[in-house]
Amino acid sequence: MVLGTPSTQSYIQSITSGAIGVGKEPIMRTLVSIAFVLTMAKLNAPVVRNLFARRQIMNGSFDPLRLAGTYGAFGVVAEQRDELIIESANDVKGPWKEYHFKVKPGDIYRHPKWISPYHYRLDWQLWIASQTGSIERNAWLVQLLLKLLRQEKDVMDLLDSDPWEAESQSDSTNGENNCPKYIRIEKYRYQYYNHKRDANENESNEQAIKQPFWKRERIGRYFPRQGVVTADILEEIVNY
Repeated sequence: MVLGTPSTQSYIQSITSGAIGVGKEPIMRTLVSIAFVLTMAKLNAPVVRNLFARRQIMNGSFDPLRLAGTYGAFGVVAEQRDELIIESANDVKGPWKEYHFKVKPGDIYRHPKWISPYHYRLDWQLWIASQTGSIERNAWLVQLLLKLLRQEKDVMDLLDSDPWEAESQSDSTNGENNCPKYIRIEKYRYQYYNHKRDANENESNEQAIKQPFWKRERIGRYFPRQGVVTADILEEIVNY
């Protein structure tokens, strides 16, 4: 029994009879490919040495024609990092609930996650915003805050968890409205928790068992500088 379409069968017969060569390239193309590989291997030797250097050259070239070079946004990774923490509340007096994202630091007890090769762009952009100044240079954050207050599903799906999910479910049963009304962004400085340096001798056994992965300190308010904002205020800013 012969499997396949007539065109498939004829193709297989052509291969077996030698009428068609599979995997055979012209000699000239093979020589060019080998020459290219050897050339790039030689040109990239300084690039590889640069990777192991104590002071790496970033975004540089090592040959006159610039056929090989280095690229990288961060040659050195700092031991501290600033993070934006978004909080919302149903009452201006609190309690305030934090929004936790899929990979960015937030909860100090959550261990860092392995994210490669997927790129969590929202988490990344929030960190970039913490490095580039005020919210005026990151206007997209206003839209994000507005969508979080509205609890739009497409945006909530980008989070690790919705801090208001339990309240939203209870609202549907008892008729109350416990959804977030106010929102703000705080700025914190994170660093890895050092168990020898940061451990508190007076902490309880329960706290000692559940030790944090991060240590953080509040830097100050990122947005708004004073007070809080509501969905109406954010909508006015967006439509301004």
